[in-house]
Amino acid sequence: MTTAEKPYSIGANSAPKPPTIPQLPIIGNSLEMGTQLEKFFIKHYHDTGKIFMAQLGTGQDQVLMLGIEANRFLRQESHTALTSAVFFGAFEGLLGTDLTLLMAEGDTHKHIRAAFERHFNPQIIFDTLPKLIEIIEERVRTWNVGDKVVMFPQMQALTIELIGYLFHSRVPREHTSSIITASGALTSIYILGFLPTWASRLPMYQRAIGDLISVGKRSVTYHSRNKPEVTGRRKDPMDYMMEEKRPDGSDLTQNDMNMFPMLAHLGSTDNTGGSTAFLFYEIARHHTILARVLEESHKIYSNGIQASSFVDNALPTLDGAIKENLRLHAPAPLTFRNARTDFEFFGHSVKAGQEVIIGQTLTHHLPEYFPDPEQFDPDRWTDPARHSADSDAMMPFGAGHHHCLAEYMLPVLQRIIVAVVFHQVKFVPIGENHPMHVTLLPVANPGSFSLTVEENYLL
Repeated sequence: MTTAEKPYSIGANSAPKPPTIPQLPIIGNSLEMGTQLEKFFIKHYHDTGKIFMAQLGTGQDQVLMLGIEANRFLRQESHTALTSAVFFGAFEGLLGTDLTLLMAEGDTHKHIRAAFERHFNPQIIFDTLPKLIEIIEERVRTWNVGDKVVMFPQMQALTIELIGYLFHSRVPREHTSSIITASGALTSIYILGFLPTWASRLPMYQRAIGDLISVGKRSVTYHSRNKPEVTGRRKDPMDYMMEEKRPDGSDLTQNDMNMFPMLAHLGSTDNTGGSTAFLFYEIARHHTILARVLEESHKIYSNGIQASSFVDNALPTLDGAIKENLRLHAPAPLTFRNARTDFEFFGHSVKAGQEVIIGQTLTHHLPEYFPDPEQFDPDRWTDPARHSADSDAMMPFGAGHHHCLAEYMLPVLQRIIVAVVFHQVKFVPIGENHPMHVTLLPVANPGSFSLTVEENYLL
């Protein structure tokens, strides 16, 4: 197949290197990417093309790949042409196990990912719904009338509580601050590379990472000493994961088991917290949408809350808002990898070992796939003319064999969180142009955006 028919080929080639975009001394393109990511994507996609060299201030050049073809490459070839083992390899030394989903490859990755998908899926949300609503309402009770609720840290904390109960029957409120700090540090140091590796030795980060590791150890101890068949408690995903074997059939090590709850928290605290905070921002500033979401939320309570209240399509406006929020504020806007082998993309060569960044969410902001792309329009998802039918145009969780497992859990959790909060709390209205400053550290989030409590019906 020719390059004209297929824009990439795997293997050795003699194509030239991608062009390099202008950079600032020392910091490269990190400031431009870190403050206006979508504008950065769009500008260089149109000005330079679908592949180019940039520099994130790490001292090394990265290849950036953009557009629908890059998205297809990620989905189709990530297992053959790309690897995460180099980018995330430091996690193995930090956690003392090679079973981390971020860096594992091949059969090891398939094995551990299959175990997580078997035991940690949306069904457990429906099975534990009353307790989850109780946890949400406990947090909402801390919001007094007149309080300015800064949504990102609140949603981070709530995510820790919900995931803690869902995965390992622990609501680790006393560790919330440490988990948030450790998650942000590990993301900034080992995933995004925005901080040098020596930063992990700073006392603040060492304490937080040590506390996160202790959460894993305590969870293993609790589950070992309190077997469901003896105590009568529910058998949770941690119980099932501790029964798994390593890919070679040997027993799990202590570090393997310690890692499971840590990974559950690391994989959700910032991404779910940031995405949910953006969702409150978008719904609150669009009053017509807010009125419809409130109607759906109140109806759930008037009809009696049950699992069927939160299945797909039960809340059409809220479901549309969640999808639209994921399009505009994707929890995984970038995919960081290294080239596993040489490959050619649109006439340019990428060599094995090269750092590669795929900006798979550029297509979320292109009018050829989503007309009027910067408009928050939950109803576009019920109109085929207003959103692309090409699944490769919408990738808020990445793609390929390493795509984010939050894809399955996050939308269901957000339905419950938003429905409960908007039913129990009336916020002071905000305008459609209410200011909101996006920051990318530790992940994309709405910064200090807050909603002010006008009435709290739980108090």
